[in-house]
Amino acid sequence: MVTRSGANELHFSLYEFLRNDKLNANDWFANNAGQPEPPFKFNQFGGTAAGPVVIPRLYNGKNRTFFFGNAELVRFVQAMTFTGSVPLAEQLAGDFTRARNAAGTPLVIYDPLTTRANPAGAGFLRAAYDGNRIPAARFDPVARNLSRFFPAPNAPGNPITGVNNYSRTDGNFVRKDTLSLRADHHFSERNRLFARFSYDDTPFTRAAPYGRDNPASPGTGPQVFSRRNSIVEDTHTFSPTLLGTFRYSHTRLSNFRKPFSFGFNVASLGFPAGFASQIDPPAFPNIGITGLSVTGSNPTGLNQPTGSSLGPATLLGQNIAFFDRATRVPYSEQWNFNVQRELPGAVLLEIGYAGSHGLKFSTDRILNQLPDAALALRDGLRAQVPNPFFGQVQVGALGQRTVARAQLLRPFPHFEAVTNSLAGWASSIYHALEAKVEKRYARGFTVLGAYTYSKLIDYATGPFAGEDLGGGGFQNWNNLRADRSASSLDQTHRFIVNTVYEIPFGKNLRGPAGKLAAGWEIGAILLGFSGGPLGLSSAVNNTFSQGGGQRPNWTGASPRLSNPAPARWFDITQFSNPLAYTFGNAGRTFSGSRSDGFSQLDFILGKSTALTEKVRLQFRAEFFNLTNTPRFGPPNVNFGNPQFGVVSAQGNLPRIIQFALKLIG
Repeated sequence: MVTRSGANELHFSLYEFLRNDKLNANDWFANNAGQPEPPFKFNQFGGTAAGPVVIPRLYNGKNRTFFFGNAELVRFVQAMTFTGSVPLAEQLAGDFTRARNAAGTPLVIYDPLTTRANPAGAGFLRAAYDGNRIPAARFDPVARNLSRFFPAPNAPGNPITGVNNYSRTDGNFVRKDTLSLRADHHFSERNRLFARFSYDDTPFTRAAPYGRDNPASPGTGPQVFSRRNSIVEDTHTFSPTLLGTFRYSHTRLSNFRKPFSFGFNVASLGFPAGFASQIDPPAFPNIGITGLSVTGSNPTGLNQPTGSSLGPATLLGQNIAFFDRATRVPYSEQWNFNVQRELPGAVLLEIGYAGSHGLKFSTDRILNQLPDAALALRDGLRAQVPNPFFGQVQVGALGQRTVARAQLLRPFPHFEAVTNSLAGWASSIYHALEAKVEKRYARGFTVLGAYTYSKLIDYATGPFAGEDLGGGGFQNWNNLRADRSASSLDQTHRFIVNTVYEIPFGKNLRGPAGKLAAGWEIGAILLGFSGGPLGLSSAVNNTFSQGGGQRPNWTGASPRLSNPAPARWFDITQFSNPLAYTFGNAGRTFSGSRSDGFSQLDFILGKSTALTEKVRLQFRAEFFNLTNTPRFGPPNVNFGNPQFGVVSAQGNLPRIIQFALKLIG
């Protein structure tokens, strides 16, 4: 953390930034569902003061002792729009007669108690519920109690599948208080000392998708965040060639977050009291149902570590992960060239090429997937055979007398998943054509424009890369080359233009008229870029590859639509479910089928007014997304999910207007 020091002149500043939902536009999905604009209030205000330490008749610190202090407070209610899918009342009662997938095909509900061996071969058969209705007598008491916590649908949803039939607006609340005080003292030209104390308190209360009175709301509860830092530093010049800096600092950080439903007793849902006593922290359970929004915020729990007590038998029959100490540090090779040319009118044109090659990127690698040749056994992989590890392994499938043949054909049959964590093997390649045009500042006007045409190819995109566009999971760890494709971060086109113009009107006026008319300037920023390639996955993995992923089969025809819409972003009919024991032929990403592109115009109107020789007042009005152009978020890319191909959220903020006022002296 770096702070300024004071000086011999007294200086100060006061400022306020204001945003309010009365000035802003509504989210596209909230508008579409008839929901009111979510609450949005932002006030950021504070000030600074700096100068010499002067105590009348006692001490004059000019040229010796200085102070600097700043304080800032933020009161922020952040608008949130939740769009999701919740079960209909008839479905909660067991009636699925109207349930359809995206193709309009009825979804058949099977009775698990009718599961029986297939007399015609390997595998199993089940019978559907009569009339696609689950009898009330078959409802588990816990499931019946859980169903009461789903909110009722409040939006039309998709006319076929009914997805996105729930929408709610709410707001996160942030209260941020920061303070920093600094003192500097010059003992001599050779010895200087400064001390600083900083304080930051930022509690964060998150919005609840189902309402704050519903403990089943997914997400996390209030977060406590506070930080205190103090430092003393002395700098002494011993000689022209020897400088000493002596520093002592102390920092205390508190960052804690509870589940939203902290304190909820799961025994009230019908779980045994003994089970409820083991839930830590106590919270509503996380219940996931394919195609529906989840409930709860409670973690699934932890396995107790055994340490070294089991020796070589540690984690037998379980998942293991390790880090290879020989893994190399990732590195990149970069190259570029460009040509510049000055054009008439003080315009600079630059065109160039840039490339980079990333190597040894850290990416997990699964090592215990079945060999591809083993998939030819098909149903034979699931046949139960004598378990040679019985008696040696006490947990999981390997703790039973028999085990599926597939387990014994794995490279390391005595373990489940085996993961080489952060293995340095992945790579990327990037090529870009870059162009820039700049009109240098003259007569109060300047403009800068830049354009990039590029391609990025890689093997994987990390979990913190930004939007979830899919394509993050591998399908076949025995064939890594097949997963090399256009990166989820690839942006074919990217451009930005920004300009500032000082309005010349009023410069020669005097008095109040001059203060009102002079000092105005306008600015604009236009930013646009292509959407990222979409990568598909499958809701059901029927490869039985013991570690591999699954993608759908693709017809080969482009799934891109000429006029994509949130209800149907791409042509889902181009995909189908692969046969069991086979991998889908869809690539990791589809460069020709992308998420929504981005185009946004921001506009700024500002004015600077000299009140006195030393005091100046600055005013700014900033319009973000001036045209209120929505950028839709990525669609659901999970084949087999009822929301496959459907967009459920806006990817950018609607129009926001901010006013700022700053007094500088």
